[in-house]
Amino acid sequence: MKEILRLTDPNDQKKIIENFTQGMIGLFPTDTVFGICCRIDDINSVKKIFKIKKRDKSKPFLVLCSNYNLVKKYIVDDLDNRKREIIRKFWPGPLTIIFNANIENSDSIVRAGRDTLAVRVPNNMDITNIIKGIGVPLVAPSANISGQLAPANLSEVSREIIDAVDFIVDGECTIKSPSTIVDITKNDIVVVRAGEIKV
Repeated sequence: MKEILRLTDPNDQKKIIENFTQGMIGLFPTDTVFGICCRIDDINSVKKIFKIKKRDKSKPFLVLCSNYNLVKKYIVDDLDNRKREIIRKFWPGPLTIIFNANIENSDSIVRAGRDTLAVRVPNNMDITNIIKGIGVPLVAPSANISGQLAPANLSEVSREIIDAVDFIVDGECTIKSPSTIVDITKNDIVVVRAGEIKV
């Protein structure tokens, strides 16, 4: 049985940061649902997550950032006031935003070959502090086999997923449902996936 680390335990947080920094794949509670996470720049781990989830490589991953200053390193920040207002209103929180990507800073496999990147800033200080400690965003798809329901509790995660990750973090997903996804790369703001936030 793998060791279970606690998201809220300061000593465990140091171990979580070390594990992600070393390129390990973790089962990790976000504020919405449990994710299978690794650092954005460890491409071997990103490839493994595709295999674990049995996910089509034409579908990009979303990433979690600690704040907008980190986000800006990975996107083309050409936003008008209307789009900036969405960020101010809904971040941190359960809204994933698709931006034009700074393709030099995010590998093509994370973006599924697209020139866009889906990003979220979670509304949980323990999570954002861990991302700050790692120094780069976390790739963070939901911890399920593609097509199955996203787990909101550790008990809902399948044995197949648990066996495949390198380490396990337990904690409470306070929202317990997937984020809303919006695309702001065009003039119109398009809802790509309905979720917790009604935009």
